[in-house]
Amino acid sequence: NPLAVISGRAQMLRNRATDEPLQRDLDAIVRHAQECSDIVTELMEFAQSAAPSPETISLPEFLDTFRTQLISTGLLAAEALVLDVPSDTPSVRFDRDQLGRTFRELVNNAVESTEPSTRRLSIKASTDLTEENIVVEVADNGRGMTAEVRSRAIDPFFSHRPAGRGRGLGLARVHRWLRQNGGSLALDSRPGEGTRVSLRLPMAAPSNG
Repeated sequence: NPLAVISGRAQMLRNRATDEPLQRDLDAIVRHAQECSDIVTELMEFAQSAAPSPETISLPEFLDTFRTQLISTGLLAAEALVLDVPSDTPSVRFDRDQLGRTFRELVNNAVESTEPSTRRLSIKASTDLTEENIVVEVADNGRGMTAEVRSRAIDPFFSHRPAGRGRGLGLARVHRWLRQNGGSLALDSRPGEGTRVSLRLPMAAPSNG
């Protein structure tokens, strides 16, 4: 494809170049060609989202593993994330990969909107037996959103971040994954008061065994 040609030719020229300013320019071409390729991949994935493959998932185990991964990769300090998911929380019925990506998107958004020195995130689960849902709240103490931004937050391609910092697909993807799996999403956010995202995840049918 054109981006592969641009990147490949730029790398060939970079290997031959001896002039440092030219090397830097060629490095920039390779880097931005890769970024363009990532954008195209992301757009194609959003346009042709894969059908979910729901399975029964133990939410306490899933989120405990998720928290460990966040800490081990350095995205969050251990003291920055509070996990409140009772051990008797019923299992949910959801596509495992999409559930993981849902929480990653929400945590990435929270990290973007909070200061490292004061960052506090929480993931709390409760059971709504009347609707057979598990309610999971992901909250942060970040800068929050205005009412206008909040009303458009799940719109595809909408982003209130500085140009180049995001493509506005994060919450749109989360909303789609939830809808495909029979769940839903609600936002509560105010400037200076942080953001709380409430997920309603379909409860798995009780095991007969």
